[in-house]
Amino acid sequence: MTVDERISKLEKRHGVTTALLSLVVVGLIGVASYQAYRLHGLETAKTLRVKEIRVYDDKGVDRVVLAGNLPQVTLNGKPRNFKPREMGGMLIYDGSGTERGGYGTMNGYANAMLSLDSGPEEQGKQVMLLLAEPGGGAFFRQWDGTGSVTMGVYEKPFLTVMDGKDVVLAKPEDNAWTKRGVK
Repeated sequence: MTVDERISKLEKRHGVTTALLSLVVVGLIGVASYQAYRLHGLETAKTLRVKEIRVYDDKGVDRVVLAGNLPQVTLNGKPRNFKPREMGGMLIYDGSGTERGGYGTMNGYANAMLSLDSGPEEQGKQVMLLLAEPGGGAFFRQWDGTGSVTMGVYEKPFLTVMDGKDVVLAKPEDNAWTKRGVK
């Protein structure tokens, strides 16, 4: 093969390589442009629609869950009750993974509620509840396992203070809470 033939062959290879490289560059520019367009669309989105958002700490423990269907009650990061919740809202957890409270609305009878729970030492028991019924009634209850204070408005204002199962104070005596027989 002569030098001229070799140069001609190399020029053809160079032309093909240049054409292929140009196609790759144009393709990469196209892909990058498309991805930039999609990213711009995400940055300007006005609505984010998801079923659940979980925020966790450095140890991987869930600290906040926001969901359309809230997960089961947890104690030390493990489900405590296998009955599924029928509510959507937000739950907060301590560093052990124990649920410490939440805000949500019930499915079916649409109560809206805010709940605060004790820590794992007390098995994550509910100690405070603020509830608003869809029909307009509302109440606040605080308890520690030995006594409770409940006040609210259900047909008319009421207050009930209990020591164990004994009613210490009920105003009026036949209020909505004492009529329900809730202890």
